[in-house]
Amino acid sequence: MFGLTPKNLSPIGVDLGTDAVKLLQIVFDDSPKLVAAGCRAIPYEVRADHEKRRDFLIHTLTDLIREAGFRGRRAIASVPASLSYVQHIRLPRGETDDQHVIDELRGKLPGDPANMVIRTIDAGTVMANGVARQEVICLAVARPVVLHHMDILRRAKLDVVGMHCEPLAILEAFAHLYRRAGDEKRTTFFIDIGSLATKAMIAHGKGLAFAKTIQVGGEHFDRQYAQELQIELAEARQRRRAMAGQVAPTPHTVIMQQPVAPGGYPGGGPFCAPEPEMLPPGGEMLEALIDELQLCLGYHASIHPDYPVEKLVFLGGEARQTALCKRIAAALRLPAQLGDPMARAAREHTAKPPVGVDLRQPQPAWAVPLGLCRLPANL
Repeated sequence: MFGLTPKNLSPIGVDLGTDAVKLLQIVFDDSPKLVAAGCRAIPYEVRADHEKRRDFLIHTLTDLIREAGFRGRRAIASVPASLSYVQHIRLPRGETDDQHVIDELRGKLPGDPANMVIRTIDAGTVMANGVARQEVICLAVARPVVLHHMDILRRAKLDVVGMHCEPLAILEAFAHLYRRAGDEKRTTFFIDIGSLATKAMIAHGKGLAFAKTIQVGGEHFDRQYAQELQIELAEARQRRRAMAGQVAPTPHTVIMQQPVAPGGYPGGGPFCAPEPEMLPPGGEMLEALIDELQLCLGYHASIHPDYPVEKLVFLGGEARQTALCKRIAAALRLPAQLGDPMARAAREHTAKPPVGVDLRQPQPAWAVPLGLCRLPANL
């Protein structure tokens, strides 16, 4: 087809999330052009059942590829953040080979690191007890989990050419913002709040400097809210989203305009503090998430004191709840905005309408599939 060649047509980015499966394909250009997009929620009754989830994903992938008009079968996928691990380690300089990494990770991960697929990222040199050490970010997934997801993709007749962790895909989705000289000094805290986990990533320009997966997400807020009010989970979910101000702001909406004093919000304007009864539900789970995010900032400052974080960018399905983001931004005392990775994407002229998603609205949960489209094949 005119304009679409193997050179500029991306693989299909497949985001196998906890609450939804998202597929995306673009044409590489100065601004990405949308070839196809599809999304389908994963029913709650199949999420915890291994076989039912597998069968649902296989049928859903097959249907979406057909309905949305994806082209070709090459695919690059990710594993849900709730099934992956992020661990910072420090090694003697020059001893960052695979065996040293595995030895250092023993006892720091739930499983045997020798049975995991591990990717390492150099995060710079730090001083520990007067000795220079190499800071290394390890992204790990149990090998059976990787094989299970590859089996799903292959059963859906996809040719898997790459598997990447979600943090790298998210940063790749925004890499175009950090192309100028000096951008490597710009420090951004990306907070992707999903259904079961929150991904915390601090980037120097487009390079990952810190990462952590926090096992707190929207479902934890829902369950605590349901318990507090003695209501069904579905009702708690609906009421929490209504109370938390779930809206679709413009891509560049500033959620918190300025740093605030401890316990306060800036007064006046459209982003002043909500009324007490409108504070985002979440209770102890929300406070636990905030505590973890504060620890992330503290750890980053300890190893990169010359790279102060400039702003927060909220992503993920929970980022559409502005009151939730305000609460976090106020606690972290940093300016913040909603991220919309699809803001620059125009539809390719022969593309079918997206299935299951309205890309005319901001989509903070679509950073992973867009980044996957742009990452290199590694299989």
